[in-house]
Amino acid sequence: EAAFGADVARSNMNIAEAKGSVGKAIGGVGQQLFEHMEKQRNIDLEQEVNDRAMQWKKDADEQMRGATQLQGKNARSTTEAVDKNALGLKDKYAKGLNSTQLRQYGRLIDTHHEVMRSVVIGHEATETQKAREDGIAAGIETDLNTAALDGGVSTASKNLIAKSESQTRDLLQSRGYDDARIKLEMQKLNDLRAKKTLSVHPELVDSLLALDLSPEGKAYVQGKQVDVIQKDIAAASLVYKPNADGTPNLASTLEYAESKIKDFTPDQQAQVKNFVKSQIGVKTAEIEQGREQNQKKFTNTVLQMFNSGKIHDEIVDALV
Repeated sequence: EAAFGADVARSNMNIAEAKGSVGKAIGGVGQQLFEHMEKQRNIDLEQEVNDRAMQWKKDADEQMRGATQLQGKNARSTTEAVDKNALGLKDKYAKGLNSTQLRQYGRLIDTHHEVMRSVVIGHEATETQKAREDGIAAGIETDLNTAALDGGVSTASKNLIAKSESQTRDLLQSRGYDDARIKLEMQKLNDLRAKKTLSVHPELVDSLLALDLSPEGKAYVQGKQVDVIQKDIAAASLVYKPNADGTPNLASTLEYAESKIKDFTPDQQAQVKNFVKSQIGVKTAEIEQGREQNQKKFTNTVLQMFNSGKIHDEIVDALV
């Protein structure tokens, strides 16, 4: 009986040990499951923050792109508007996040927000300055249009021209241009002045060549001078030192034209000379054609008188 009792006791101990081992095994699985679930929960929380930050960036960037497409005065106050929108979106997507998530959320979007703000600030500054310069340029053009009405000869027109020059120079200096660049830009201003004046007073072409023009501006004014000279030569009343028979004298007309085009380009000089030759030919042909018509008329008149029975002396008396 004692041996049997000892066996029972040992058996009971083995069962208890087995239960303890099973309990430990179950406990280990539970701990692993808990740790896994906790790890997954942290991953889910982090992903939620990432998703919200990504959505914030998408919405904020969309408005930033719209703001940077605005030009001139329309870009004013865009930095304030974009910043206000970004902060509003930040609060919107932060709702429901715990303190740990909020810190992570802030780290993900704050740097992007600063970069975005910097981009919009730069765009607004550039466009605001451009709007200012466009306004000045529009005012200058208006002043030159007004001054061109009287050819820039009145005191009021001269004051407008001086004002436009001063504003242009101030604007160029504010851009940090050197003297050489400023000189080029001031020449362009004179080009503009010359073009506007010529549109109203083409007869002032000679005086406008005295301005400090760019090579392109000078060529333009000289081109207009070519037009003036050609129109001058084309006028029926303008025939220089005509030949004895009344026809235009090519040599004297070319001499006059050449005195007007000394500073012209070779191509422009050739253009004027060719025009002179062509015009002289046309005028000579017109004169000769007129003579032929007069001769025919005279002959027809004589024939008509002769056929009517008039004698020679009567015909001569009638035609003298």
